[in-house]
Amino acid sequence: MIHKDLHKKPAMLDRERHRQLKLREQDSTLTASAGLNSFFLTGAEFGDACKEFAIVFLRAGADAQGQEQVAPVVVLGLSQGENLVLEGDRWAYRYAPAVLRAYPFTMARVDDKQFVMFFDESWKGLSQTE
Repeated sequence: MIHKDLHKKPAMLDRERHRQLKLREQDSTLTASAGLNSFFLTGAEFGDACKEFAIVFLRAGADAQGQEQVAPVVVLGLSQGENLVLEGDRWAYRYAPAVLRAYPFTMARVDDKQFVMFFDESWKGLSQTE
């Protein structure tokens, strides 16, 4: 799932175009969550996430049949743009949501049968040389 506030410049990963792309290991991916006061969770994460975070369910619109949907999120801050979990460049808790751990990568559905790997081209940890 592409999160518009996290994946600021999503690009479909291409074997030829991105062949020389490298990741700098010293750059934290969790700092990309600065400015996010909540983040999506999957049901499989509830057991670990609930030990450190409040989990709330937000309205997420309607599906194709018009059925109201909800989405579970962890609360990272109490005000818009506030992330109390980051202390400088360090994630202060033991648990981090799966989508944040996978950042700058994510999977997104491109049609009814196919998912594709995307990444955030704007992440500072990407390089052609390092």
